[in-house]
Amino acid sequence: MSAAVWVFFLALAAPCGSEVVPPSGVNLTSYNLDLVLRWLPPVGLDGDVRYTAEYRSSTGNYSSGCVNISAVECDLTRLQSKPETAIFEYGKYTGRVQAHLGSETSAWVESRPLSLDQETTIGPPTVNLTSGHTIEVSIKNPVLAISSLIKTYSTVTYNIMYWEDGQKEKAKSISHSRQNRVVLDDLKPSTVYCVQVQINTYYSEPSEQSRPVCERTFDEVEPQWVTAVLTFIGIAVAMALVVVTVLHRRSISNFLCPRDVLPEHIKKYLLTPPSSSIYLEMQKPPLLEENYDPISIIAEEKTVEVPEMTCSTRTDIAARDR
Repeated sequence: MSAAVWVFFLALAAPCGSEVVPPSGVNLTSYNLDLVLRWLPPVGLDGDVRYTAEYRSSTGNYSSGCVNISAVECDLTRLQSKPETAIFEYGKYTGRVQAHLGSETSAWVESRPLSLDQETTIGPPTVNLTSGHTIEVSIKNPVLAISSLIKTYSTVTYNIMYWEDGQKEKAKSISHSRQNRVVLDDLKPSTVYCVQVQINTYYSEPSEQSRPVCERTFDEVEPQWVTAVLTFIGIAVAMALVVVTVLHRRSISNFLCPRDVLPEHIKKYLLTPPSSSIYLEMQKPPLLEENYDPISIIAEEKTVEVPEMTCSTRTDIAARDR
């Protein structure tokens, strides 16, 4: 069926008063827990077509997502700043979109529901290698649009695949490792190995694989007997040094801390007391001066007042005399 015929049937199927062909291929997608509504423009429709996109959770009503936009996608994750329209990692969402051309509007076209935590595509982890005689693999989880991998999923494991460079068909693997730091020790010396990691959550599809990272192991380790001989020689040398130090400790002490001997005339000069007159005067005790202050004694005169005799006083005295 040609595109023109398809457009004709869509126009007939549209309800009265809706002359704009609706968008097609409306689909909710999620990558690292974001939520984006995407669609295809109406077939055969020319002009400045605008779109309005809305979404809802399984328990709510439709909320506005993007209004009067020309793009054919709407990032709903940006609505996180509004609590009433926030996207949650365990939510189940449905989107819809309609087209506008001038004053005419198409019918709404809905997407299928999407369970965010179960249907999101998890991006690849970041892998770093530390090389030695073994290779240590450090794994960093991808950054999610909302929440984090550890908080969203109760179980996170890693599939680690490694191989000699150029021999991926002979790759070895470590499955379901719960550690994000793993040491690969069954490696050949002086050989380039490549590592690739994938994340499993058991609630969603495995993540995208990381890009291969390669490192060379160190040269071959010395045989054990060489290490044993070197250790024995080191211990023997240390014991010999201890014995020599004990037997010749006096000589070593004199060598390290020599005693300097002064000539006799310098010793005599230093021990002779000085005869300088100034020095002798300084050695004499200072004369103490007696300081005193004059004392004056002043006698204080006291006046005794005799009370005036009254008639009642005389009577009392006469009574006592009897």
